[in-house]
Amino acid sequence: MSASRRTTPALLIAVLAFIVIAAIALTGCGPKVPDVTGMTAEQAVRTLQDADYKLGDVRRMFTPGVPAGQIYQQDPAAGTSLRKGESVRVTVAVALGSITVPDLSKLSADEASQAIAGSQLVPVQVDQHSTDVAKGSIGGQVPAAGAKVDPGATVVYVVSMGAAPNKVKVPDITGKTQSEASAAIEKAGLKASVQRAYSDTVAKDRVMLQNPAKGASVDPGSLVSYVLSLGKSSKSVTVPNVVGRREADASSALSGAGLSVQVNRQQSATVAKGVVISQMPPAGSKTAAGGVVGIVVSLGSDSTIAVPDVTGRSSADARRAIEAAGLVAYPVDQPSADVDEGNVILQLPVSGSRVPAGSSVLYAVSSGTPE
Repeated sequence: MSASRRTTPALLIAVLAFIVIAAIALTGCGPKVPDVTGMTAEQAVRTLQDADYKLGDVRRMFTPGVPAGQIYQQDPAAGTSLRKGESVRVTVAVALGSITVPDLSKLSADEASQAIAGSQLVPVQVDQHSTDVAKGSIGGQVPAAGAKVDPGATVVYVVSMGAAPNKVKVPDITGKTQSEASAAIEKAGLKASVQRAYSDTVAKDRVMLQNPAKGASVDPGSLVSYVLSLGKSSKSVTVPNVVGRREADASSALSGAGLSVQVNRQQSATVAKGVVISQMPPAGSKTAAGGVVGIVVSLGSDSTIAVPDVTGRSSADARRAIEAAGLVAYPVDQPSADVDEGNVILQLPVSGSRVPAGSSVLYAVSSGTPE
């Protein structure tokens, strides 16, 4: 027998081994991911460990028709080729009212948003000035930490803007042009609002009146109204006197005279809440028919407002009480087995707290017993 014939069996074995390996590769043979759908997370851990895999990220989501605690989705899918030791991500069904609201009290605003979103909830941030909570810190949340809510529920949290900024002085703009007046107001960090009226004494296109008066101390961003002269009067309307009247009466009188109304508000130690402090143009002046008359309505003597108690009240009653106090109502739904559906479970800030006018009052409204 020749040498070449003596090596033939070895060559055949090598060729056959190559064919087998290639067939395995082409047919996708090798480690396969087991099917863990329908199992609990604990069962899935054991099943994956037996197959030399690990349980990866566990996502929780409400899914109609799937029992709570059961895995209904996995990635990679069952039967997929995957190297030993790799992780398999799963999604577990949860029941309504089964998501626990995270505690945000020690988190930053960004961390709070991530914590809420990571719990399958929707974050909503409200920024407010506070002298008690450091700037950038969480001053409260609704629903409260530990509350049970539905997947996708809204969680509102208050982020402190720090103490309110110092007051600024209103510049003197009388006699200036519109561009000069607006530039001076904006430079002071305030907002400008212009009206026009006729005048026999102030040249056309010059500021004849302003409100607040020069030198007044106001919050940054406050509105400064001023009146530009239209020159000497021709066909015009006489502006009625509405100072000292209630807001509704003043608006009615101005509308009856064929004028439009712009309402501004500010605190006053001498004028009762809801009463007109001043007007622009002033009573007796001439302005064009349909022209705008700005009125300043008193918010009362205190720069802060007492938060009403709305716990236990209906959502509609709570909104009315909050808005009547000059505050902004911010309801959030929350399941409850103890509070009747539609009634307020809790509120933030708590009743009796004093807050600046226009602040938000957050309150959780019962959506009924969790299913």
